[in-house]
Amino acid sequence: MNDWQVWLVPFKVSKEEAFKIMKNYFQKRALLLNKDFKSNFKEENLQVCYYPLYVVDANLQASFSGLGEILDKEETKKIGSEQITYYDASSYIVERDFDLYISDYQFYTFTSVIVKKVAPFDLTNLTPYNESYLQEYTFVSDNAYDANIVNDELKKIAKEEVKDKTTKFNRGIVWAKEDINLTSFKGKIVYVPIYLYRYQNDYICLNGVNKKINSFYKIDKVPLIVITIVLEVIGFILCFTIKFPFDFLFLGLGFYFYFYYIKYFIKKEVIVSNEAIKKNISNLRENDTFREKLTQLTNAKITGYKE
Repeated sequence: MNDWQVWLVPFKVSKEEAFKIMKNYFQKRALLLNKDFKSNFKEENLQVCYYPLYVVDANLQASFSGLGEILDKEETKKIGSEQITYYDASSYIVERDFDLYISDYQFYTFTSVIVKKVAPFDLTNLTPYNESYLQEYTFVSDNAYDANIVNDELKKIAKEEVKDKTTKFNRGIVWAKEDINLTSFKGKIVYVPIYLYRYQNDYICLNGVNKKINSFYKIDKVPLIVITIVLEVIGFILCFTIKFPFDFLFLGLGFYFYFYYIKYFIKKEVIVSNEAIKKNISNLRENDTFREKLTQLTNAKITGYKE
C-alpha cells in the first residue's frame, strides 16, 4: 500500500460545538447509562481523531455464460388431495460480456467501522496529508486492510450488474462461467474527521463535518425495569380510580414507557455504506440463444438456481 495517495477531510466542526451536540444527545439517554460511562463524559475526554477510509477506482472485465429460463405458463392442478403447480418455460444459453468502471468506492475495515456509523463524508475537497497534523490530531492506525477482500467486493458489484442485465429470465440463471478480472486499480487513503468519546467498549461518535452522530453503549437495565414496574403500578391504580371509556389503557403505562425508550433512545442505527456507487458499463455484449421448450416442470425456479 506504499503507492496509495494519502489525503484527509478537514474538520468543519469545532471541539466546543461537537461537545455541546454530543452532550445534548447524551443527556436524552443519560437515565439508563452506565454510571462510569456518564461520569467520564467531559470535554477533556473527547478525542479529536482521524479514521482511515479506503477509496478505490477500478476497471474490471467480466464475462458470464450459463443457462437461463423464461416462464411461459403456470398452471395448478388438483391431483387426488394435492394441489400441484406445473410450469412451462423457454430455456436459453445466456451470455453477457462487459467492461465495468467503478469510481470512488468506499471500503471500510473492521477498525474503521465507526466511520460507517457517521458516513457519508464529502470527498470532493481533500487536503494532502502532512505529518504536522500528528501534533494536533490522533490518527487511528489500521492494519486490517486486505486486498483480497476489496477484490471480492468489486467482483460482487460486477455480479449485481449482470443481474440487472438479465431480468427477463424470471426463472433464474445458472452460470457455468463467471470470469471477472481486475484490469486496473487506483487507491487512496482518506482520513476522515471524527469526534469520539469512548469508555471501555462504549462510545459516542460525531462526524466532524456534517455533525451526524451515532453511538454504541450498554444500558443499566435495573432502573429501566424499576421504572417500568412503578409506572405499571401507577397505571393499575389509575385504571381503577379514574373512570372513562378507555381507562384500560392505563394498564400498559409501564410498557409504553419501556418500548418508547427502547425505540427512540436505544435503537441501533442503520449503517449504510456506498449509498451511490459510481459505475459505468461499456462494451456490453448480450447474446441469448434459444435452446428448448420445457413443459410440466414442478420447480418454480431453474434447477440449480441460487439467489
